[in-house]
Amino acid sequence: MDDLVGKQIQEAMERGDFDDLPGTGKPLRSGVEQFVPGANRLAYKIMKDNDVQPDWINEQKVIAHDFQQAQQKLTRAKRHFDHALKTLTGRKDVTSIRQKFDAEDEWALAKVRFADDIAAVNKKIATYNLKVPGSHLTRDLLNAEQELEKLLK
Repeated sequence: MDDLVGKQIQEAMERGDFDDLPGTGKPLRSGVEQFVPGANRLAYKIMKDNDVQPDWINEQKVIAHDFQQAQQKLTRAKRHFDHALKTLTGRKDVTSIRQKFDAEDEWALAKVRFADDIAAVNKKIATYNLKVPGSHLTRDLLNAEQELEKLLK
């Protein structure tokens, strides 16, 4: 079937059936313009022509970066915690017990900091959602507990 369709397209191209189509030789529209309110289209065109991005695109990048940073900090803390537990397992001396408690406290604090980082990212997501030109571009808020579970698997 693909060969038949491909053959028909090739024959049509050879006959020149596609030579005079509207938009021939022009760049394809990115599709974003259709979601920009009419009053803002000229501003978006000027920005696009001058390689300037709307705030919401830059905010999307910041959100992704901040979320990745939060994940990396938690992953490092988990590695440190696991290493401490592995090193201290089986030790019964006072110093080792104290170090184990300290490691557990540090891990608990890392999880709290991760939740705080996610809350900060969620504030940025809420602001981003107010700025995007279409509801299909909005992002869901993150759930810190679910993100923690994903990272720990």
